[in-house]
Amino acid sequence: SVSTLEPLSNEETDQMLLHRFRRAGSADPFAFCPGETMTTIHQFSGGVPRDILVVTEAAMKEAFLQDSRMILPQHVQKAVSDLACRRPRHAKAA
Repeated sequence: SVSTLEPLSNEETDQMLLHRFRRAGSADPFAFCPGETMTTIHQFSGGVPRDILVVTEAAMKEAFLQDSRMILPQHVQKAVSDLACRRPRHAKAA
């Protein structure tokens, strides 16, 4: 059986990320991932839960590489750009 989730709203995306950050031990998730960043994650992921997690993880790595204590929208944008470069390109039909 296959299940399909509908894309999450911006608010649902925020709640999902806040839950995951708290479960990981963060006392104050907004201290390192402000609301503006979560909105940017939602925009780039389209609210698709798996994509939210992929984009968030890549943005966290980007923030780490830039020695930042916060995940900022520019980290999300750079991460998404890097992820797009890794996407396999399909051959054009003849």
